[in-house]
Amino acid sequence: MKRNLFVTIAMLGLLMLAAGAAHAQSRSTININVPFEFDAGDTTLPAGVYSVGFIARNHLLLRSPDGQHKVIVSAPLDLGGRNKRLPARLVFRKYGAKLFLAQVWMDKTDAGRELSKSDAERRLIKELKTVKDEAGPSSVVVAVQ
Repeated sequence: MKRNLFVTIAMLGLLMLAAGAAHAQSRSTININVPFEFDAGDTTLPAGVYSVGFIARNHLLLRSPDGQHKVIVSAPLDLGGRNKRLPARLVFRKYGAKLFLAQVWMDKTDAGRELSKSDAERRLIKELKTVKDEAGPSSVVVAVQ
């Protein structure tokens, strides 16, 4: 009985991995030049060119061409179906001079994903609220050229 349960769980795990890989491969990878330092998840990345692509259903890999700067971020919220004609783009939330990656949109698809706020972003929001009544972040959009 235990063996059957183990085999069933193992098979379900393999099926989930295969489905995730197929989903990841169905999405494109984009290359985008970000002209400023920004935070993605809990990692600060310098300005530069990054390839951005799905590595699993809700996870994206941002990587510099030399591989020196890279981060995997969770993007759990699907923003699909907004406008398939817009170019691929990254959307950032800006608080003063600090920018946080907020959304990733792939080229000519409805594959828009929103990242959860990182711990650093939540701390900054809390800090700004104690200093003054902040109206909220502004948005900065960087499109693929």
